Amino acid sequence: MGSVTSEGAKERAALAAVALVEEGTTIAVGSGSTVDKAIRALGRRFEGSLRKPAVVAASRRSEMLVTEAGLPLLMLDKVTSFPLMLDGADEVAPDLTLIKGGGGALTREKLLATMSQSLVIMVDYTKLVQRIGEHALLPVEVVPFAAPYVGRKLRELNLEPTVRISPGGAIVPYLTDNHCEILDCRLPSRVFDPQELEANILKIRGVLDCGLFVRMANRVFVGTRDGRVEEMHPPTSPPRLHLPEELREALLRKMARGPVTPPVPVRRRPKSRKATRPSPHRRPKGKRSR
Repeated sequence: MGSVTSEGAKERAALAAVALVEEGTTIAVGSGSTVDKAIRALGRRFEGSLRKPAVVAASRRSEMLVTEAGLPLLMLDKVTSFPLMLDGADEVAPDLTLIKGGGGALTREKLLATMSQSLVIMVDYTKLVQRIGEHALLPVEVVPFAAPYVGRKLRELNLEPTVRISPGGAIVPYLTDNHCEILDCRLPSRVFDPQELEANILKIRGVLDCGLFVRMANRVFVGTRDGRVEEMHPPTSPPRLHLPEELREALLRKMARGPVTPPVPVRRRPKSRKATRPSPHRRPKGKRSR
């Protein structure tokens, strides 16, 4: 099988994920180019079916595509949970930590993912990274009035925020479907804990949500360069602890010296007491001469 483009790899990943959808169910979908392909594939798969899956979509664009695909579109007030959500991602780390929100629907996507029993991510091979933040910027959705304040607080977290600009000629901030702005942040190059960073960002007043999805994805379908689809799952081992650099170096130096063999304790034989006979010239203790 020859090499395929990233668009072809997205298509294959979307088809693999769509195969999980069952008739008569209610699912959630996110937003983005790969989700667009999944929605169209769902329409083709269930064309003519009397029990088409109903869909709640995370963006207005996705809602429009669901309707065009001939699938029943539901609003969130009609649903309490989903067995499945299909979505894309801007980056996927080996532990399945995600960066999402390049399309601007991150808050709605995270809400739907929280309501879903299984979050299935569809990406092409260009989205795989060794370290989260390697290429993609981290979107933070903010109330427009609070954007200057939030920007200062994000800099205190060693992030580099930039206001996302709306596409077109006029230089105006991009607005989400929630009528909020997005600050795109460059993540630090040093090692950091994504879960801790997410918690610190969400503490800032004026922030709706951020595009860090930590320990949320259940399966990731990856369209590869050679046309295959690989499936990734969360690691079963506990997360590694990030040690301070000084402690890490000290541990490495200690390990380089090799194992230290403890000295074998020498067991000394107890001294034997020799039986002593009383001297004939010494009186036994306790007896007095009369």
